[in-house]
Amino acid sequence: MRLSTIRINNFQGVSAADVFIGKPIAIIAGDNFAGKSSIGEAIRLALLNEPVRVKLKKEYGQLLRDGEKSGFIDLAGTDAEGAEWHCSMHLPTGKVAGAPPVHASAALPYVLNAQRFAHLSADERRTYLFAMMGLSIDTGTVRTRLAKRACDTDKIEQILPVVRAGFPAACDEAKGRAREAKGEWKSVTGETYGSDKAARWRPAGTPAFDPATLEIKQRARAAINAALDAARTELDGLNEQARDADKQQASLRDLREKSALEPRRRAKLDADAKTLSEAKAALAEMRHAAGEPPAKPTGLMSCPCCAKPLYRGDDKKLHEYVEPAPTPYDAEVAAAIPEYEHAVSTAERAYANSQREHEEAEGAGKALAAMGDILAAPDAKAVEEAQATVQRLSADVKELDTEILALEDHQREAEAYDRKLKDANRHAATVQAWERIAEALAPDGIPDELLREALGPINTRMAQSAADAQWLQPVISPAMDITATIATPGAGNRVTPYALLSESEQWRVDAIIAEAISHLTGIKLLVLDRMDVLNVQGRTDLLEWLQILADEREIDTAIIIGTLKAPPKPNDKIDVVWITNGVAAPPLARAA
Repeated sequence: MRLSTIRINNFQGVSAADVFIGKPIAIIAGDNFAGKSSIGEAIRLALLNEPVRVKLKKEYGQLLRDGEKSGFIDLAGTDAEGAEWHCSMHLPTGKVAGAPPVHASAALPYVLNAQRFAHLSADERRTYLFAMMGLSIDTGTVRTRLAKRACDTDKIEQILPVVRAGFPAACDEAKGRAREAKGEWKSVTGETYGSDKAARWRPAGTPAFDPATLEIKQRARAAINAALDAARTELDGLNEQARDADKQQASLRDLREKSALEPRRRAKLDADAKTLSEAKAALAEMRHAAGEPPAKPTGLMSCPCCAKPLYRGDDKKLHEYVEPAPTPYDAEVAAAIPEYEHAVSTAERAYANSQREHEEAEGAGKALAAMGDILAAPDAKAVEEAQATVQRLSADVKELDTEILALEDHQREAEAYDRKLKDANRHAATVQAWERIAEALAPDGIPDELLREALGPINTRMAQSAADAQWLQPVISPAMDITATIATPGAGNRVTPYALLSESEQWRVDAIIAEAISHLTGIKLLVLDRMDVLNVQGRTDLLEWLQILADEREIDTAIIIGTLKAPPKPNDKIDVVWITNGVAAPPLARAA
């Protein structure tokens, strides 16, 4: 979900804002009392109809800027398919027009207010996570778990489509079908269903008949069905062979195309490696020229002969390390360092991309070399014969079915007793089967099991984000407790409950949780207020993490709000909005 336009008039601390966001990341910053947080609250109000500083709609007039009689909030953007959306709210009436994308509604409260999830109770967290993960319930897993509980196989297949709508709906459906089966049992027996009564019930009278003729026909049909299954299996195998042969040829073409690119990609990789080395050297020179002592190479060692310090260079050879002579501080040169740092960052990304592309081409060549025999398409005559066999056996089954139906009609009266008993027993078994499934789908059954295991995706996502940002790693336990693993120098890892974390640590945890929800729901939107709680390194880590998400196209819009002394520099991924006295200036770098 992309947020591209923010227009605000006379809302709290904002007198006027007309902002276009053309890049994945937008920093909204200014001094204290400039109106930054008001923009974040305006976004929440327009998207969620959820005010922060008042409770009732009749109090919306209090949200207007002092002395003003009316105002508005207007937002626009595009959804995941590129379709435009728009929503607005007029104050003080609270009249709403338009709406965000429907799929975003469940995730919006948590990506617009990162602290919201941590402030939920354990039950509320459980309910929300289950609902979120229920969007992708694995019916195969549910099928297996129902089977382990000795549930009826056919009933399992019937209930699985309803499971996709949620366990409560599926549980209610199973209970409803059990009630229907009880009604059917009553229609057969004329009595109200009871489990003990159903086990003992028998129809009146004791008629009997000889089913020998019917059994002979049924055996014949079973034999032909078995032959039909074998014929269909053979035909399916031939068809599968044909598909496999076609698939292999397509794979061969793809591998050959990728492998042919290897020389070109190797040359680009070498060129990018050279560019990166030159950029790093230029940056080191600028830092030295600015008076910044250069960083010592990692892995310094002493020469065993002369004890001089040595280091291993990019050429993998040992070089003597000579401490550069200090230089006086040069403010003009220092001001140019960020440009050189940006060049290094750009070169690093280019080198990483080239390395990935070369590995792909190289891997394609290896795959070609390792490929075995080429599959041959099946003989067309064999396919025709298999089709003819299936058609002939199907006709035989149809003929037998007709004969069996006729025999069943002739024996209907004689079989009434057994049929009635079987019907009653069948309905009783159906009642028990659906009640067993309803019990399994109840909150304390499979849903509880799955919830414990469903924590895997969100914890995995948070671990990845923590690694990318080089932050502490949050974990949500089956008991819905939030903890963070903190690397302590010299003391290993320390697991700390959320409540005991510092303010900046909690901010990092909240941001990672909010992004995980954004990612797992596919909303790809994130609003993070109070960035200024982080130190300089923390802010750098934040922006680098968000740029990784932008590069991987895992975030459409990330809005970062915080107090800064001066506007930061935008780049190809970051827009900057500066707020002064309630007026938001256009981004420093607008999209074309």
